[in-house]
Amino acid sequence: MDYIAFLTDRVGKLRGNNPQEPLKEIEIEIEAIRNFWDDAIKHNDLQTIAAVSEPLHRFYQLKGWYDEGEMMFRDAIWMIRSQVRQNPGRQDLRLLLADMLEIQADFTFSLGGAHIAENFYYDALAIKEEILSPDDKSLSALLNNLAFVHHEKKEYDKAEYFYQRALTLSEKSLGSDHIGVAAPLNNLAVLFRDTGNYEQSEALFRRSLAISEKRLGKDHYELIPTLSNIALLYRDRGRFTDAEVLYNRAIEIAEHSLGKGHPGIATTLNNLAELYAKQGNYQRAEVLLEQVLNILERSLPATHPDISKARNNLNAVNSMTTKRKKRGKMTKRLRKKRGL
Repeated sequence: MDYIAFLTDRVGKLRGNNPQEPLKEIEIEIEAIRNFWDDAIKHNDLQTIAAVSEPLHRFYQLKGWYDEGEMMFRDAIWMIRSQVRQNPGRQDLRLLLADMLEIQADFTFSLGGAHIAENFYYDALAIKEEILSPDDKSLSALLNNLAFVHHEKKEYDKAEYFYQRALTLSEKSLGSDHIGVAAPLNNLAVLFRDTGNYEQSEALFRRSLAISEKRLGKDHYELIPTLSNIALLYRDRGRFTDAEVLYNRAIEIAEHSLGKGHPGIATTLNNLAELYAKQGNYQRAEVLLEQVLNILERSLPATHPDISKARNNLNAVNSMTTKRKKRGKMTKRLRKKRGL
C-alpha cells in the first residue's frame, strides 16, 4: 500500500469535526505504518518523514497515544539531526528539524514534561527565526505553543509577550477573522482570566468562539477548549448555570468527535466536577471525577502529574461526601432526641 497517499488523504478528515472514521482507518493499518515509518528513518528518507508527519502527529494526539508518538518522532529527530550535521548548508533540512522539534514538544508537553517541551520549542524557534521572514505565518503556532508553556509555568509576562506576538502575526498574515486567529485569541483570553482581567478575557473568548463557529461549525472538536474556558470564567464569576451549559456542550462535542475515553475529555469533566463541588453537589462531582481518573489511568503513564491531581480531587470530594453523610446522621439523631 502507498502509505504516503493513504495518510495524506486523511489529513483533511483528521482536521474535521468527526475524525473517528480516519482514526479507525489508520488504526487498522497502524502496525504496517509503524514499520513504514521505521524504514523511512532507517533509509534516511526525509521526503517520506516530511510528507506523513502531520497526519501521524494528528493521529497520535487525537488517539491520546502520547508515549508512542513521542518515541516515533524522537527517532526521526535523531536521524534528521545527523543529516543536518552532514549537510549544514541545507536550510530545508533545518526547517524540517524545526517542524519535528515542535511536534516532539507537543507530545512531551502532553506527557507532563513542560520544561523539556520548552527547550524543544525554543530550539525550533531559533531555527525558524534565523531562516524565515519575521512575518512568516508558520511562526504563529510555535509562538502560541511557547506562550502556553510559560503560561502553565505561571510566567505570565513571558506568556503575554508570546501570545501577543502570535496574535499580531496571525492577524497580519491571515486576516482578523481567519481560523488561525482563534487559538491565540483563546489563549490570550485564558491569560487575562488567570490574571483577573475578566472583561477583556470574556471579550476575547467570545471573539475566538465566533470565529471558530463560523469557520468550523458549531460541533467541531476544536471549539472544546474555548467553550470550557468560557465556562471556567463564568464559574469563577458565580454564573454557575451558564457555566454548566457550556461544559455540557463541550463534553457532548468531545464524546461525539473523539470518543468517551479520550484523555482530552478529562479536563472538561474535571472542571464540571469542580463546578458541582462548588455548588455542594458532591455526588455528581464524585461520579465525574471517578470517570476522569479512569480515563487518565488508561491513557497516561502512571507517573503523570495529572493522575495524582485526579486522585487528590476525588479524595477531596469523597471526604466532603463522608462529612455530609455524618452531619446528616447527627442531625437525624438530634431530631429524634428532641422528638422532632
